[in-house]
Amino acid sequence: MTIDEALIQLRLGPGINEDVSEEYNDAVDMAIEALIQLRDQTEWIPISKETPKENGYYLTTNMFKEVYCDYWGGISFERTETVIAWMPLPAPFKPQESEDKE
Repeated sequence: MTIDEALIQLRLGPGINEDVSEEYNDAVDMAIEALIQLRDQTEWIPISKETPKENGYYLTTNMFKEVYCDYWGGISFERTETVIAWMPLPAPFKPQESEDKE
């Protein structure tokens, strides 16, 4: 099942009714939002359709299916001229509170 298919199933779920608690509906809403964010963060963006809006580091892939972390300077990527798609870097790791205390 893809993320988009999961989103459809979640949206078609039981919905708000007497048989489902408000907490369940809140959890489904949170799951839908998390899936949308995950989908938006993990899709490659073809360079032919869109370039990054801000200067910075991005994941890039080239015609040889190699993946790099490359810097976008506003006109092109620095490392390679053969970039065919890019995506934002994932968020940095954030330890959970229980991991901080160990």
